[in-house]
Amino acid sequence: MRAKDFHMLVEARIQEAAVKGSFDNLPGRGKPLPRDPLEGLPHEDRLAALIHRTAGTAPEEVELLRDIAQLREAREATQDAEEKRKITDTLQRKALRLTLLFEASGKNVLANSDLVKIR
Repeated sequence: MRAKDFHMLVEARIQEAAVKGSFDNLPGRGKPLPRDPLEGLPHEDRLAALIHRTAGTAPEEVELLRDIAQLREAREATQDAEEKRKITDTLQRKALRLTLLFEASGKNVLANSDLVKIR
């Protein structure tokens, strides 16, 4: 089914339900809809955000930012040189992955950010 055909089918069903009065007793009737928090996102980003929201997950970039913050804290907390080296290695891999994800998406704003610097 083409998108246009699907749109026409959906519109016909909505009109049919409106004629039957299916929308007459809905909560919030006559009030404006709440603002969409994703309204400023481009279409692809909006769809991705909706999918993540529905699935209860976060985009990989968000997970990597969280991991990087936790790894920095763990590295500062440890006194063991070998453990610190392992954490630093993991931190470098995750920071590189984050940078690559942003560059691949055209959002390379983090390339020179403190968020991805190992420190």
